[in-house]
Amino acid sequence: MENVIKKIKRTAKIAGIVFITLTVVTNIPIVSDVFETFVDEDHYRFSNGDGTWTAIDNMFKNDRWPFERKVSYPPLFARYPGADSTMYRLFTKNPLTFWRYGKYFFDQRYTLPYKNWDEIKAKRRFKGIDNSTFQSF
Repeated sequence: MENVIKKIKRTAKIAGIVFITLTVVTNIPIVSDVFETFVDEDHYRFSNGDGTWTAIDNMFKNDRWPFERKVSYPPLFARYPGADSTMYRLFTKNPLTFWRYGKYFFDQRYTLPYKNWDEIKAKRRFKGIDNSTFQSF
């Protein structure tokens, strides 16, 4: 019985070390960018509160268009009179995605308020803009 307990403790210790090592390595910026390219390609989605503006942000396409331009270019929503001008992220923080841990603390995209797409979609349908040229995710 003692041998079994020792093996379980040893296995748990090795699994913990592997998990911590994997988490640290995958959060190194170069490695993290590789994960973002292949795993998180369409992960970063944004919308305003009523769905009149939607975008997908990918750091390797269009120089991170929606997020960085929204922060540095306030008249982004000027083309949509009466639209909610608050930019929301449509992606959550998932504790199982260990390769994003560094981004949770240091990436500005995670500082935006979160709003569920279903909430926005309901308002969007009510306003009659569900058939617009914007993404429906």
